[in-house]
Amino acid sequence: MKHYYLFFFIATLMSMACNMASAHDIAVANSDGKTIYYNYNSDGSSVSVTYQGTYKDKNRNEYSGDVVIPETITYGSKTYSVTSIDQGAFSYCSSLTSIVIPSSVTTIGKSVFAKCLALTSIKVQIENTKYDSREDCNAIIETASNTLVVGCKSSVIPNNVTTIGEEAFDKCEGLTSIIIPNSVTSIESEAFDNCLNLTSLSIGENVKSIGENAFNQCSALTSVSIPNSVTTIGRRAFDDCPSLTSVSIPNSVTSIGSSAFEDANLNSIYSYIESPTSSTGSSFDISNYINATLYVPYGTKEKYLATDGWKNFTNIVEMSETALKKVSASNIDEAKFFSLDGKIISQPQKGLNILKMSDGTTRKIIK
Repeated sequence: MKHYYLFFFIATLMSMACNMASAHDIAVANSDGKTIYYNYNSDGSSVSVTYQGTYKDKNRNEYSGDVVIPETITYGSKTYSVTSIDQGAFSYCSSLTSIVIPSSVTTIGKSVFAKCLALTSIKVQIENTKYDSREDCNAIIETASNTLVVGCKSSVIPNNVTTIGEEAFDKCEGLTSIIIPNSVTSIESEAFDNCLNLTSLSIGENVKSIGENAFNQCSALTSVSIPNSVTTIGRRAFDDCPSLTSVSIPNSVTSIGSSAFEDANLNSIYSYIESPTSSTGSSFDISNYINATLYVPYGTKEKYLATDGWKNFTNIVEMSETALKKVSASNIDEAKFFSLDGKIISQPQKGLNILKMSDGTTRKIIK
């Protein structure tokens, strides 16, 4: 009996060792020689693309170059349909350059291309009814919901996308600039988390919500102008952005999550919120309160000084009564904008501008 238990114990250890060495069920080479790793799905007739080892971030570069995922594979004497891609399946594959998703794939996990520094091309076969790569956008879009679920450093967001999905650009370190079009209404949690080299960000004018950790650890981001459509900024949305020195918050914002701007080195905060509340003012850290100048609408300084969170700022300055949003359209037609060096400009630039009215008077405008 003792020998039986010893044999069982050794067999168990060997099984555990095998499982630790390889989490995938099978490995099958394509006709081009590329090996892809798969797990069996519970239906017994399909498989999921996965990573080679036990942990997705420990076996790097198992995929490299150009990878074409097949619609079906044959292993042994049985043919399986490739219907899904596991979470993180290609993550940390820094030499992966392109990927083709077949029409058979109907499920894609989160962060599938995290840390894929060389990835520039993402294509979904046009026969796929669940996902698409419309307009050669180099991204994966869920067709029915118009949600961009996976992007890369060369993605261009099409004008008909309405949502940037959760973790869509997670750890996309090669991404340096992105334009979020006016069609987008929601940026979900961690959408651009850990995009370390993102320096240029343009947020469309119809975005209503910015999710939790949406731009967390975007360490190269220097300034953010939040459009007038946004009502909620999630918890830690711009947390740990050490290069972020300037942010503009519109009057439409009614809620800013805790620590939204923690560990950002803000020196200028332009708040256009006319009725500040504690739900919008408790999102900064001590360094923000001490080092940043808070610019507020004309006549609202006392409101800010009486509101939890906002009252912690040591330097609150009222903006001109003639701030841009208070200038009527008729006056704009009769006015000219000038930069600080006296040059005529077609429209106001970010920061301080000079507005010269038709009666010869000038006004300072902060945008």
